[in-house]
Amino acid sequence: MMGNQRLVGTAPMRDGIKGAGEKSLWLWTVFAMLVATLMVLPAPSAFGAQSAGTVSGTVERNGRPLAGVEVYLGVLADSSNPTAQDLYTCTNAQGEFEFPNVPFDRSLVSATGPEVQPAIPCANRKFVTRGGFPLVPQRFDGQNAGVSDQFSLSEAQPTKVLTYDVIRLPTRNRYLVFTARASLFAFYDLGRPDLATFFINRYSQRVQRLVDAGRISGEQADILLAYGDVIRLVISIG
Repeated sequence: MMGNQRLVGTAPMRDGIKGAGEKSLWLWTVFAMLVATLMVLPAPSAFGAQSAGTVSGTVERNGRPLAGVEVYLGVLADSSNPTAQDLYTCTNAQGEFEFPNVPFDRSLVSATGPEVQPAIPCANRKFVTRGGFPLVPQRFDGQNAGVSDQFSLSEAQPTKVLTYDVIRLPTRNRYLVFTARASLFAFYDLGRPDLATFFINRYSQRVQRLVDAGRISGEQADILLAYGDVIRLVISIG
């Protein structure tokens, strides 16, 4: 009887061990099939999943990096994307900047100059030399005045490298230098946009008188006039 009882008791145990083994073998088979499938699947980019790229570059003056200055990247609106984007960043110690995740097939514009977006504070907010002399804002295509060109990223060209080589305000006129610096000081140090507007208006009026008198002309006149327009725009946005 005892022998029979042991035989009866061990049969379910054998069945349980057999069932567990078959279940384990089945799980390992499924796992191996999943691994094999993942190994032969192409990378996500092969499906065209990549839809954004990178805009990067440097800001320099006379071949030396400009650290802590603001760089702007505008993603313009179009019929498919009615919402525009304004992106800002600051250059590092090497004068370098980078905008990741920039959407493909959108018109882009970029510029560097006095700080517009205070949410991302840059060390050189006023966009000046170490001695405090105003520097000229520049658009990505090297223009110091006028409307800049547009560019875009695509799957075929997912990156764009921009190089800014900025210059000082092209004048030694003491009144122009004083009013330009006073406007920057009033806006960034005193937090007085009204006073900043007063000084930059005086600056622009003097430039216009010099142009009318024939004392400045050509590219110099264009740059000096455009500087006043840019500072007024910065003040109005800020």
